[in-house]
Amino acid sequence: HTATLAANVAGRTAGRLAQIPVVSSVVGDTYAAVYREKKTPLARAKHQVVQALDRSTARWVRRFAANSHALAASTVRDLGVGADRIEVIHRGRDPELFVPGDDSMARVRLGARGRPLILSVGRLKDIKAHEDLIEASARLRTDFPRLETVIVGEGNHRAPLERLIKKLDAP
Repeated sequence: HTATLAANVAGRTAGRLAQIPVVSSVVGDTYAAVYREKKTPLARAKHQVVQALDRSTARWVRRFAANSHALAASTVRDLGVGADRIEVIHRGRDPELFVPGDDSMARVRLGARGRPLILSVGRLKDIKAHEDLIEASARLRTDFPRLETVIVGEGNHRAPLERLIKKLDAP
């Protein structure tokens, strides 16, 4: 079972050599434009090589597991894989955890008691597009002056996001 570009290439090759079936998980669109943008020419070239290897080893995969229909469709498009080889398995989430209820303690901890709140939890990576959230929050402040936006996470994109928040005086 493999996931991520480099692991896919290595695991598929090992599976092929060992003559055992391989399943690859698709949990992110590694062919999205963000991977081609904002990188050095060398980083883009490396990514293109790994993508070429990903495409060429995809034919050795018995089944693909995608966590959304959108990723299943991009796998068909980007890897040339037949849709019949892809199973969509949504990530397990307990819907009861997301039922509106008493969130007062969380709001107190986040400093947003009695105010509109946008909460984003995830890795601070380019692909997550936190810039869009920060820019939208800054624009929304006109209509919702008490809006609070909280971004929780760590990653190599933290410093640029903090600079953008300061520049836009985002909520």
